[in-house]
Amino acid sequence: MTRQTMHRSTADRSRTMNPPLGVLRDELDTILDRFVRSPLGLPIDVSSGSTAWPSLDISETPEAVLIRAEVPGIPAEDVDVSVENGALVISGTVAEERTTEGEQFHHVERRRGEFRRVIHLPDTVDVDRIEAEANDGILTVRIPTRADAGRRRIDVRSNSRSSD
Repeated sequence: MTRQTMHRSTADRSRTMNPPLGVLRDELDTILDRFVRSPLGLPIDVSSGSTAWPSLDISETPEAVLIRAEVPGIPAEDVDVSVENGALVISGTVAEERTTEGEQFHHVERRRGEFRRVIHLPDTVDVDRIEAEANDGILTVRIPTRADAGRRRIDVRSNSRSSD
């Protein structure tokens, strides 16, 4: 039995024997999968809910790392993009809409309140040249890679004394 098969059978038994623990296990697996399998090997902090918000796409070209975040209905001036301790932070607040008199909600899916996503950046990017632009509900952050980020040879000195 392979390790993966063992993991599945143990997880399946957990869900069958105790459904609430099975649900918790699924949520933890999802969080770990996001952390371990994040694009470019960049650890991404997830929100406290079962899904992180705003949703992100992270890609890379030879010149830059591109991060796209869904921010529909949020004015560009209400989105904060900053670099803190080697990480890109996207944060802001979605204001609560005022409802009209007599309106009773039966179902609400749109998110409100504060959001914050943290993407740890590799050493190969140039944080001094980051650009951000919001267009049609998509925030695009372009983080150029440094020209000197390639491999660099280091000379090794010898401290040994040679006898003549």
